[in-house]
Amino acid sequence: MMLSKTCKYAVRSVIYMAANYNENQKCGIKVLAEELQIPAPFLSKILQKLARFNVLVSNKGPNGGFALAAPPDKISLYRVVEIIDGKELFESCALSDDTCDGRREASHVCALHDSYSDIRKQLILTFKEKMISDLLSEADGFPGNMKF
Repeated sequence: MMLSKTCKYAVRSVIYMAANYNENQKCGIKVLAEELQIPAPFLSKILQKLARFNVLVSNKGPNGGFALAAPPDKISLYRVVEIIDGKELFESCALSDDTCDGRREASHVCALHDSYSDIRKQLILTFKEKMISDLLSEADGFPGNMKF
């Protein structure tokens, strides 16, 4: 399972905003793009999508920008990944293009079904339990320390 580059940018951006979390402070797209070394137009589209799904709030104008819609300890990694890469990431089969519903039917099972099923379940659990605040803590409080 690999996160898309778009998803990695989204996670890094949300962690950056968590590091600068203040209910009244917004992050401007230019500053955010420069700090995270992400092309501004691409980042803007990512952040707009996160805002549409209420992970972020956005305001236009001279004092505008993006900010977390909730405290960092209320936003899960799973939520961000699901919005950007979709649930298919957690449902796809390891060796085929099919979706795995978790059932073991002889005609619809790949060679890694049982092993990958356990890995997938653990991954989902980990992503749901891992909050943005946890990722920030693990990055020593500075998004520049993050490695993706």
